[in-house]
Amino acid sequence: MRIKKKLYAPVLALVLLSTCAKNNTSQKNGEEVPPPPPAEAEAPPPPETPPVTGPIAGSVLDVVSANSPLPQDVLAAMAGYGATVQGQVQYWHTRSLDINGDGAKELLISNVLEWCGSGGCSVWLWQRTRSGLRNLLPSEDLTAAALLVENESTQGYRALSIYHRAQGRDKELLMVSDRYVWGGEAYSKSSSSTLGKYLETPLPPEAWKVIP
Repeated sequence: MRIKKKLYAPVLALVLLSTCAKNNTSQKNGEEVPPPPPAEAEAPPPPETPPVTGPIAGSVLDVVSANSPLPQDVLAAMAGYGATVQGQVQYWHTRSLDINGDGAKELLISNVLEWCGSGGCSVWLWQRTRSGLRNLLPSEDLTAAALLVENESTQGYRALSIYHRAQGRDKELLMVSDRYVWGGEAYSKSSSSTLGKYLETPLPPEAWKVIP
């Protein structure tokens, strides 16, 4: 009985070694392929960024109310046109309005002494964008007595009617209305109408008087 136990133990060990060797050989020969590692979970897509709407940070808004100082960037822009900003800003005529309905107000400026004459004054329409200020209304060749914001619009920008003095063929002074429409980058004149004699033609009551 004792001899059988001694013989049985070595035989069992040989069987186990043979089985392990077969398993290792089959794995090495490619007969048994281990399962692939679990795939990494895909990262969720980033949340969509909502479109930028509403007033631009630092917009003119209503900071140009009576006795309110003008923003420094507006003063710098006007100085770039040659306007004297020291001691004369108090005489300027200003009005804030939302010309294109985006919630951020633009700023009209007139009655600037360097840019006024017997026929009226130049007008600036400043818009603050995320790239800085830009003048929407060409001012160098424009002399106005009043400006009216119309209900009609082009590309979302409301049309403007600018009233000014002009001289007829017989040198008679006339009241003329020039219509300006949005052209994509700035306003440009689209038509002109003679309304009557300059001193006898009333301005629309809702028009903004360039010289208060």
